[in-house]
Amino acid sequence: MRKSTFCVLLACYALGIVLAKYNLFPLPIHHFTGFSIYTLFTIGICISLWSARSIFIGVAALLFILIGGHSFTLHKRLIKEILSFETQEKVPLLATIDKSVKKTRSGFTASLQLHSLTAEVLLKANVFTADSCFAELQKGDTIRCSVPLSSIRSPANPYQFNYKDFAMGQAIYFQIFLKEDQWSLISAPIKSTQKRVEIYKKRCTDFLKHNITKKDAFGLVKAMILGDKSSLDPLIKDQFRDTGAIHVLAVSGLHVGIVLALLIFFLGLLPLPFRIKKWSVTLIPLVLIWCFAVLTGSSPSVIRACTMVSFFLCAKLLNKHGDIFYIVLLTGFFILVWDPNMLFNLSFQFSFLAILGIVLFMPILDELMQARSPVLRFFTASIKVSIAAQVPLFLLMIHYFNQFPLYFIPSSLLAIPLATIIIWLGVLSIFFSFIPMANMIAKLLLKGSEKTSELLLFCIDHLSQLPMTTWNELYLHSSSLIIGYAGILALILAYYLSNKKLLLAGGFCFIGLSINHNLNIANSHQELTTTIYHIKNKSLVEIYDKGVSYIINPDRLTNEEILKWTHKNNLAHYIKERHILPYSSSINQYPLNQSTLWIFEEPPENIWDLVQESDIVLIRNARQDQIPDKKKGTIILDGSSPFYIPNTYNTRQFAFIKKIDDCE
Repeated sequence: MRKSTFCVLLACYALGIVLAKYNLFPLPIHHFTGFSIYTLFTIGICISLWSARSIFIGVAALLFILIGGHSFTLHKRLIKEILSFETQEKVPLLATIDKSVKKTRSGFTASLQLHSLTAEVLLKANVFTADSCFAELQKGDTIRCSVPLSSIRSPANPYQFNYKDFAMGQAIYFQIFLKEDQWSLISAPIKSTQKRVEIYKKRCTDFLKHNITKKDAFGLVKAMILGDKSSLDPLIKDQFRDTGAIHVLAVSGLHVGIVLALLIFFLGLLPLPFRIKKWSVTLIPLVLIWCFAVLTGSSPSVIRACTMVSFFLCAKLLNKHGDIFYIVLLTGFFILVWDPNMLFNLSFQFSFLAILGIVLFMPILDELMQARSPVLRFFTASIKVSIAAQVPLFLLMIHYFNQFPLYFIPSSLLAIPLATIIIWLGVLSIFFSFIPMANMIAKLLLKGSEKTSELLLFCIDHLSQLPMTTWNELYLHSSSLIIGYAGILALILAYYLSNKKLLLAGGFCFIGLSINHNLNIANSHQELTTTIYHIKNKSLVEIYDKGVSYIINPDRLTNEEILKWTHKNNLAHYIKERHILPYSSSINQYPLNQSTLWIFEEPPENIWDLVQESDIVLIRNARQDQIPDKKKGTIILDGSSPFYIPNTYNTRQFAFIKKIDDCE
């Protein structure tokens, strides 16, 4: 199968998932799927006599769109069935600790596998408790509890981190809150697989902790080798993020590749016959990288990387040329078949775009950047990989994080070689630590890993202190994101197909991106919208009037809290000015840009004659009989009022926000 055909079919499968997610299919999708299978079979036989390849690909593309949508529909039904187990009443449960217990600000948390005593189904949930005894539990332990099973709430504010979607990406749909007297421990078999993995991981952690003297170095080595960032200082995380080196902290494809290179290097030194070495250099790394994945917590990014490596090694074992492009697409296809919702997972998007960027842009950069010296080739190779990975991620980083690291090239030149040394020495030291006669070698190797990690921390710390580390205050609308990636795709195809029309199309796409961005700014400056934030049981009202932000702060939040919760929403609305209105129960009228804000504890009867169509009326203690019919303005009501109209962003004091004419 040609690369272009494979790309088209995979893109059609992904398009079907997107259409199903946003309910854009006009008829029940399973009817389309059955009809398409029959159509494909019939048309395929008829046109095969004429070798009409293009027609066949078109029908196959339609089929993949419908199958992708059908798979996502089945996935939604499964989630709906799982969520039907939610209950506010106490239910008896057996729960196994699926991930190690972690300490939080208010207590402890862990991931559980739930074995319901009333239904034959396996569920996963996050547990939260303030009980200090819970911290002594280990992965694989089983507890008995009787608690309500509640689903994870959606975010209460616009542009807030969607923890619900993040948890659903890990197949976690529920949350449990435990008190001291609501659970009891049931001894788990000491020889279970989970317990063995946890014992080995704890032994590795203790070895690192006892032999690394610097706290920051210990946290860095532990994060890069064992995938546990709990001991890492948040300030260090911020420095790595701002300099564009955050990818070296999370165990992912980079770490799997480094470990794989280490294994292949040492296995290649063994004096074995050719056939035996061929099998050993393939099968042993294949087994050990999956052991590494289990030891580091089996995160989705590691599983994806190990899956790609498995395809590559199997192709090598079968004397086949393992085209990395096919391997990436094939891995993505299998992951989407297994879980269609992964298409909307941020980690999935970043990892696959980065790998595709390296695969597609490296040949282009190889022609532009050539070096004869081995030293220069090493540095130019690192620069080319960094640029190739960042080009497809540039738009996505702006869309999600509203910033872009400007020093990603020097940070990668420093971080990747040093991270390679840290991982190599750290993995070897842990290996020798299990050999009694080689304990001294293990300590020496770990000391080298510690010194290298200190050097990396020193470099990142000084790099983060340079001016203009990140390009902040950026915003990219979803429509502009789609247009931008269409332009990038057109430019890539123009290079590989030597097509000037595609080059011209890519240029027009980027012109369209600029036009669309400016249209979004112009439209936002003509809007009058109201946003209500729910912040730690307090409320904050923000009104956007023709590009100007007016903030009403009845619960007296600090300026830092206001900026934190409104910043990204202000970027999305392209705010030019900000005004914090002084709130007082004695002040009822606030002039805005082109309208008026009225605030009342209880509205006077004669006030409705003064309210204009563009005005906003905020009522803190409203009753239904206080709101006359057929009045003008936008009404914001107390959430406890019987007139309350629920919406996506509920708050303690206020609800939104509906035209009074629509509330009859």
